[in-house]
Amino acid sequence: MAIEAGAALAPVASRPGGLLTACRRLLARRPGDGPLLWLAATALAASDQPSALGGAVDRLRSDPTGERAAIALPDGAVVVTGPGAALGVGHGERGVQVVDGEPAAVVAADIVVCRACLWGPEEWLAPEGTAAFIDAAVSAGAEVWVLAGLGTVPPRRMWDLATDGLDPGSHGLELLDTSSASFVVGPTGRTSPERASARAEGPVVPELFAGRR
Repeated sequence: MAIEAGAALAPVASRPGGLLTACRRLLARRPGDGPLLWLAATALAASDQPSALGGAVDRLRSDPTGERAAIALPDGAVVVTGPGAALGVGHGERGVQVVDGEPAAVVAADIVVCRACLWGPEEWLAPEGTAAFIDAAVSAGAEVWVLAGLGTVPPRRMWDLATDGLDPGSHGLELLDTSSASFVVGPTGRTSPERASARAEGPVVPELFAGRR
């Protein structure tokens, strides 16, 4: 979504007022979309907004999070992916079995991989249905790995603004506790949930949320 949004924003990127308005509208439709929030904030905070927008889109296209997760998987692991979670290549030759299935498939899994839409200091937003996979992982004794790609971990101030008054369910999201993750995988590799929460990305641009209510 964020990459497509970058293309849609390009025609107004040279007009600061127009860019801000367009970003606000996109975020109103897709609240909780971390990469989109990062893209908008990165472009708006730059002195050369068209170049910043294009550079942010390029970085999102080359985000290595999926590949980092695939490489980190242990040899021979049975992996079940949750809603929206996509692994990169590089695991098949090591005997890793990846199942894109239902929560019922988790009973045989070593690792359940989920996707974060937005990762905060104590909580995170996930696609609807993720909680069922995590509950199944707990019952099966499987680890939960959360993919938190580029732009998914905003500064605390931006997390607070993005989630203030948000009803996750009305936007196809679930709000979960960061302690539900065993590990978090980002562009630089696998880390603990605590370290992931400290990996804030992007500028603080409160104007994105001004006057939304």
